[in-house]
Order: sequence, then structure tokens, then C-alpha cells
Amino acid sequence: MQTPPRSTLSFSEVRGHTAVLEAAEGPSRERLLQQVVAEAGTAANAHVFNADINEAGPWTGLQQLLRNMLPRLRAEAPDLLEKHAYELEHILPELDGKLAQGRLSLTDSTPAPERVRSYPIDRAFRLLHGCVDLMLSWRERIDGAPWVLAFDAADRAGALVMRFFAELSRRYADGDALTLLLAISPGQGETLRGRLGEQCPVTHAVLDLPHEAPPAVDPDQQGQEARELESRIHGRQNAEMYLPRLISLWSRSRTPERALRWHCLALSLYNHHGYYEDALTFARPILEDLDSAIANNGKFSRWDIIAGLFNALVATGEPEKAHDLVFHEAYSKITEPNDLVSICYSLSMMHARFLKKPDFTLAEQFLERARDAVERCTLPDDEKHFLTVFNLNGLALIRHRQGRPDEAIKLCREGFDHLRRHLHQERHRLHRSVLLYNIAQVNMSIRAYEDALHNYSAAIEMDPHYSEYFNERGSVYLRMDRLEEAVADYLRAIELSPPYREVWTNLGQAWRRMQKWSDAIHAYSKALELDPTQVLPRVGRAQAHEALGHIQEAIEDYSAALALDGQQALVWANRASLHFEADQLAEAAADLDRAIDLAPGTADLFQNRALAREQLGRLREASEDFRQYLVLSPAAEDRDEVEARLAALDARLQAA
Repeated sequence: MQTPPRSTLSFSEVRGHTAVLEAAEGPSRERLLQQVVAEAGTAANAHVFNADINEAGPWTGLQQLLRNMLPRLRAEAPDLLEKHAYELEHILPELDGKLAQGRLSLTDSTPAPERVRSYPIDRAFRLLHGCVDLMLSWRERIDGAPWVLAFDAADRAGALVMRFFAELSRRYADGDALTLLLAISPGQGETLRGRLGEQCPVTHAVLDLPHEAPPAVDPDQQGQEARELESRIHGRQNAEMYLPRLISLWSRSRTPERALRWHCLALSLYNHHGYYEDALTFARPILEDLDSAIANNGKFSRWDIIAGLFNALVATGEPEKAHDLVFHEAYSKITEPNDLVSICYSLSMMHARFLKKPDFTLAEQFLERARDAVERCTLPDDEKHFLTVFNLNGLALIRHRQGRPDEAIKLCREGFDHLRRHLHQERHRLHRSVLLYNIAQVNMSIRAYEDALHNYSAAIEMDPHYSEYFNERGSVYLRMDRLEEAVADYLRAIELSPPYREVWTNLGQAWRRMQKWSDAIHAYSKALELDPTQVLPRVGRAQAHEALGHIQEAIEDYSAALALDGQQALVWANRASLHFEADQLAEAAADLDRAIDLAPGTADLFQNRALAREQLGRLREASEDFRQYLVLSPAAEDRDEVEARLAALDARLQAA
């Protein structure tokens, strides 16, 4: 809903809503936000923050909110501080290493030269969901007052903070518990609403405020401040705190090319954290003029920069662009064998994993070139041993995708043994655990469950704080019907990570099979809270409600699942049975029509529809369905009963 332009806005107009305020940027807009927030009164948790990613990086806006919460968390709920330590450390760089010591996975703690696993893009989404969980717990444990949060420059918020706005609005949708104000520049309304997504309904107000020119900038002063700030940087953590400010200062100085070095570092650091969308935001000047970035970047090589762009583009779903960049700007221009090892490996994985049309022949050819480069490179012998195994792992992936699992397992084992023979046991522990994990995944694909358990357990022994290992081992136990052990692994996975939907769905599946219906409903509900677009937990929760006799709740969940995916015959049939039980015969028959359209060879569907049609008085159609049931199930145990019913139906039809 959009209101006509005006110059004022009151808190009562936006209370309990997510409101987009479109107005000219400047002091007048800032004063308006302060005024609206002040009207909420002292009984609210009311704050105004700036969300411009260029001010403090990907988490700008959310960082300030969390910093405001820290004192009371420390004083009143230190257990919440500990529970959410992982999220807080990753979002607030000043806390790095102070809260979650001893609980980090190898992916978190392995030094960059040995870090062979990148974070998946949804790992950052877990962090923001953890922050929403923290705010919900804050309301229960510390302060039940409503949140009134205003974010200026929301149109320049990073991708992660924009997702935080959307998830906070969706998950905190409880009356007046949250008022979220997002101030943007004129003309940015539709773009912002698109970034928030359809699941985030907003109130849209256009405000007619004066256009105020920003303060004049002295380029000499900007350069001086940038040099002073550079002098304070002593390491990556320190650099991360100052990066956006440095980029801004140099960009407005007389030597804007000096910002490129810091753009390159931002790309590297934000990729390292898995903030790929925001990494690309800071990489735009690099993509626009790659050669200038390479010439002015400091210590990053051509391949360092292109590799960073490659990782971010692949993670954000642009593999074709990533391939073209690597092939034309790296493979075609770089001759240094030390770089060609990873360049050729990257192109191999492009053709094996990421491009829409896999080409395993080409993937293997690039892998062979990577192996040749290992032989010619000048790296130390221990690095050559590692790279040899890394390439073997790449070949194992190709074999697995070619449907040759035994060869894939053999290659991974050869790689593991090679590392054990040639490197100290503390070197490349992450890669060793990844090799075991890869073997376990192949074991799972061929249903060698005991072998999968053995290899997942070995990986867990090496990396006991990696949530995904427990989640996936739990799924092996689930396949083996060892349900108590599955539940224990799923709970451990939940304990080790900010929330993610897959493990909560899996926990619901295990509890449902144990007939712990209420527990299953709780787990499925958490999965759906994190992602309401999932079908599996909708169906699982419907089945649990059905088992408890919650007929209406079950119908609602089946209906939601069918709205998401209407191609599930079993779900149509399940909802039909509930309609039948509720004496909603026409609805039951209609659902069975859809189920039979999708699964015309399923005998029971015809029998169930016959029963509904018979009670609706549609006798001829019921007779036809009973006959079709017997055709599809000639050895049915209830054949005599069905034939007797058919005879009675025929008699009624003749009498009519």
C-alpha cells in the first residue's frame, strides 16, 4: 500500500508494520526517523541506525543493533550470549575469538593456505536466522517491549542485511511486537520491495522532504584520513574493521585508484566468510576495470583476484560468467605453473560441477593439465603432495558423477593414504576430513550404510564441531532405522550451528517415525519457520497432526504443501481421507480426482473414490471405480467384499 506524498509521518501510522519511507536523503530525513522513533516512547526498544553497506561492510545496520544488545546480554542472559556466540563473533569483528573459543570447526579455524572448503552461501543465512532467534529470545527473557527499528539508507543495505530485514519482518510478525522503518531515496521503492521479496508485506509512504546537498568533500583531507587509517591496520581482522571506510576515503580523494587495493582485500575477506553477494558488491570496480585493479592492488596477483571473482560468481549462480572470466583472463594469460595448478583445477570443476551442461571429458583434460602443472611448479614438496591429492579428489568427483562409485572411493582412499605417508599428521587436517566425508557420501549413494557410518564417524573424529557431519551421519542412522542414534546426531548438529532448515526437517522425520508426534510437530514447525516454502516438513507436520487427531490443522498443512507442489498424488489422497473423515465428501472426491490424474495405476485411489462417490449418490461412477480397482489389483484380499458391493450397486442402478 502506497500513500500520497506528504511531509510528515507519525508513529501511529506505522506501528506494527514494515514501512518503506521514500524521501530525499539528508538531515531532514534523519530528523524524521528520530522523531517517529521517539514517539514510540521509552517503553519500546527504539533505535535509529544507518544501513549503508559502504559505511561498515556487509553487516552494516545489524552490527549496530547487536552492539546495543551486548551489555544487557552479558548482564542478564549470559547463556544466550554463549548460545549465539558463533553468530556474534562473525558479525562483530571486535569479538572474533573471544566467545566461541574451542567450538570452531576446521572450516572456521584452518589457516587460509590449507582451507580447501568454502562456506556454502546459505551459511551466512544461518547467521542472520540466529540473530532473529536471539531477538525472539530477548523478548522472552530480557525485555518484552516491542522493537521499533529505523534504518536510514536502507536502499544501500547489503544483501545479507536486506535478507535480515525480510526474515525479521516475517518471523516477528506478531501484532505490534516489531515496527521496522526502512528509509530510501526517491524512486527506489519498487527495487527495495523486490529485494525484500513477496513474503514481506510492506507499507509504502512517499514523503516530500527538502533536497539537501551533502557536505562538500575535500579530496586532500580524504586522502590524508585514508593514509592515517592505513597506518592503524595490522592484520586481516584489523583491516576488516576499517575496509569500507578506507574504500570510501580513497574513492573521494585525488588518487581514487588507491581504493582498488582495498576492494581486492574486501573481495578476499568477504569470500572467506561466505558473504558472496556482498563480496561482489565491493568487487564491482574490479569487474569494471580488471587490468587497473591488477595494476593497483598491492600484493594480490592476477590469479588471486580472478579466483576471488570466480568463487563469488559461482556461489551466486553465475557459473558461465565465472568460466569466461577464468578462461579468458587467467588461463589464456597466465603461464606461471604455480598458478596454473589451481586455474586448471577450477576449469575442471566448472565442467564437472557448475556449468549447466557437464563435460566430463573436458573436465578430466583440465585436471590432467593441473597435474602437469604440479610437476612443473616450484612449490615446496609438501605442497606438491597436497596438490596431488587435491587433484585426485577432483577426479574422484568426476568418477562419482559418471556413475563409477567404486573408482571414486578408491581415489579418495589413495589420496588419504598419500597425505598420511608424506605429510605430518597435523598438516591439512581439513582436507583429510573432507576426503573421508566424500567417501561417506559415495557410500550413501550406493546404500553401503555401514561403510558410510564408519567414514562419517572418522570425519567427525577429526572435525568434531562441524554440524553438517552430524546431520549427514544422522541421516545414515535414519536410513538404517536406528532412530535414537539419528535423533542424537541431529540434536548435536543443531547445537553446533546457527539454525538451518535441513537438520530440523530431518529431526522431524526421525521423531515422526518414532511416533513422537508432538516432538515431530515442534521440529517441523521450526523448519517451516526458517523456510516456509518447504514441502517435506509441511507434509510431515500434517501427518503428525493427523496422528494426534488434529484434523483441521492437518488439512491446512496438506493444503499448504499442495499450493507449493500440486504434483504429489499421495498428499492429495491424504487430504482426501481427512475430508472424508470430516464428512466433506465432495471435497474428498475432488482430491481423489487429482490424485488419480497423477497416479492412474494406484488401485487404492479408485477404491477410495468409489466410496466417496457412492455416498454422494454417484452410483454409476462408484461402480466404475470399484471395477477399475479390481482390474488394477486382481489379487486384492478384499476382492469378495468389493464384488459383493458391486453387485449391490448394480442392483440399485437397475432398480433406478
